[in-house]
Amino acid sequence: MKYFLAFLLVSVLTAVPISAAQYKNFDYAAVCLLESDFEWENATKVFRTVVKIPAAGDYNLYLDMASQERNQVTLLIDGKELPSLELPGAGRKPGRFLRIKLAAGISLSSGGHEVEIRANAPWKKMTIKALLAEKVTIPHRWQLVWNEEFEQDGFPDPAKWRGEEGLLRNQEPQYYTIGRRENLQIKDGILRITAKREKWLNRFHDPNSKDWRKNRPDAEFTSAQIDTFYSAAWQYGKIEARIKVIAGTGRWPAFWTMGVTGRWPAQGELDIMEYFGKSNNRITQALHKAGIDGKDHAVQNWNIKTRDGSPMEGRFHLYSVIWDENKVEWFIDNRKTFEAIRQPGLPWCVDNPQYIILNHAVGSYSGKVPPEIDSMSFYIDYVRVYQ
Repeated sequence: MKYFLAFLLVSVLTAVPISAAQYKNFDYAAVCLLESDFEWENATKVFRTVVKIPAAGDYNLYLDMASQERNQVTLLIDGKELPSLELPGAGRKPGRFLRIKLAAGISLSSGGHEVEIRANAPWKKMTIKALLAEKVTIPHRWQLVWNEEFEQDGFPDPAKWRGEEGLLRNQEPQYYTIGRRENLQIKDGILRITAKREKWLNRFHDPNSKDWRKNRPDAEFTSAQIDTFYSAAWQYGKIEARIKVIAGTGRWPAFWTMGVTGRWPAQGELDIMEYFGKSNNRITQALHKAGIDGKDHAVQNWNIKTRDGSPMEGRFHLYSVIWDENKVEWFIDNRKTFEAIRQPGLPWCVDNPQYIILNHAVGSYSGKVPPEIDSMSFYIDYVRVYQ
């Protein structure tokens, strides 16, 4: 099993032990939350703690933190500098703290250890709410940390999901609406996202704009997109959804993630399921990240089929991704389809915390929608996140 151990602050900071159930639903042995958040203000300020390890072993260290920019820190345990990971930006929403991995596989003996963290660029604002240690176990035991079962008829829970409106990307012809049952609806425990052929006025129309999203007066289709940008994001773990797609040229439903900070592709993107409806038994899965030149360097598999060669469409399948600081693995129905491994010296990008997106695009790379087709849907049973 996993253990998160309280770090007791030895300077002006104090920590309050609370039950695991009170802290982000993690079932760990103990958790301590700082009474007052620690913030780096200048180069002389140092975060110092003492951790008591009950049994010798390898431990991963985490910070529950908020920041706008990337930063590197120096980690010392018992006065010895140990390897630590670069800390990505942890979200643009004020007051939201995300769990960020600080170090991996640190060997610690039982007993107390002095821990010190120094920010290498303290002028970059970074705030810490908690400092945690997780005992490494093999195999890793996943804990469910977030889920959406779509059990209540109507619209998705606004506390979890936001909608985006407008013409958004890839010169696609659909206009994403908000609050229309015709495009987005939960019924009988299933979320349906529907693209419809209908003329729709562009609320953001500006005839003088050079931006295609604004200079188009109207759209040929409507559809919907929802995401967890304002509510939740995760760095590393397992994200999965049970989804049914329908074949047909022009359909382009997707289940994917984007990083909470930075510009694309440097913010990172994980395509867990993209379905081009003209190929009824093929799914695309991909990692998008920036190369040294800053441009998109995608690692992807365009030709993923079901194990038995049966059609991908018309049935529910489980699509998932597992990733950490060194590797991303994709799965369909718990069968590994392919992986991407971090290359030394090259940007990784998906160390950024990722938020979830569900949308139904049409046209573009999926081909033109046949004129006789007026409505296209895909179906989501649930979405779950484990860490």
